Amino acid sequence: MCIRDSFKTSLVWVAQSIYQGAVVTLSTFILFDDSFVNIVIINFSALILIEMLNLYSVIKKPTYLTYIVILLSMLIYASSIFIFRNYFNLTTIDQSFLLKILFITAIAWLPIHIIKFSFEKCDPSEAARVEPMGVCSHYTINL
Repeated sequence: MCIRDSFKTSLVWVAQSIYQGAVVTLSTFILFDDSFVNIVIINFSALILIEMLNLYSVIKKPTYLTYIVILLSMLIYASSIFIFRNYFNLTTIDQSFLLKILFITAIAWLPIHIIKFSFEKCDPSEAARVEPMGVCSHYTINL
């Protein structure tokens, strides 16, 4: 990989981060009419979920250890909310609250990865062109 490719990759990641941060912040203000403390927990929760999804989508072949680490990270974050309950208003966390966070996460993460998937299918890299088309391509059926 040359310097130009790594610079391009860095710019793509920065643009993706700016988009996701803007979508999370704007949709938080649109969907929630809460105090500043609740907006912080909403933004941070959505950003952590998005970051876990970004991590999962970058890894080509996740292992069971990948799933364990992502799950452990989510459990540590959830437990920290309950450990520091003096700083968070836990009465606002209900099913509607969680659904709104999942919605914010989806609208911030999904469009970027649909676009990436479309680009990969329309213009695959050299490595993707050489790789087999999938698991089924290894098997032949003799009729």
